[in-house]
Amino acid sequence: QNQNVDARAYLTRAEERRRGRGDRKGAAEILIRIAELDPHDFDARLAAARARQETGDNKGAVADFKRTADDLLDTGRHAEAATVLKEAAQLVPDDTGLAERLFDAYLLAGNFGEARTAARTPAHWKRLATTLIAVDDDDALDVLREAASRQPDDLGLQASLARRFVEEGNAVAAAEHLR
Repeated sequence: QNQNVDARAYLTRAEERRRGRGDRKGAAEILIRIAELDPHDFDARLAAARARQETGDNKGAVADFKRTADDLLDTGRHAEAATVLKEAAQLVPDDTGLAERLFDAYLLAGNFGEARTAARTPAHWKRLATTLIAVDDDDALDVLREAASRQPDDLGLQASLARRFVEEGNAVAAAEHLR
């Protein structure tokens, strides 16, 4: 009937009553229903994902976290999306696709410290180094070194590192990366 405010108020009271009598699963089900009322209510959607997790439905929780993060990314809320993806990644640490999305979200948010922590593959290190060079970040040289050490056959990375050393006047270090 399109009365979301009334429905939310009713469901919130029902959730509080269920939780009050110790019915955690029932309260979680209500939180999930509240989240379905308004797809733009990210707080409710996150509460629903956490409720799924609390009831042992990790697969559903991760799916909710991913969908919420995608919508946050679409609205330009990169830092919030990264936080949501990090929460999902804690549930499934071996999910490489999720790790990739988390890394991307950190880069988009400009959170290079967390991106560095989340970097898992040589490609991550290369993208991070390239980004840091582009924004002239103080950590660019360290990350570029790390990327070059992880991809010794990438001549572009080796040349970038040599160029940075030349710019700093360190010919000996530059020579180590020239072929």
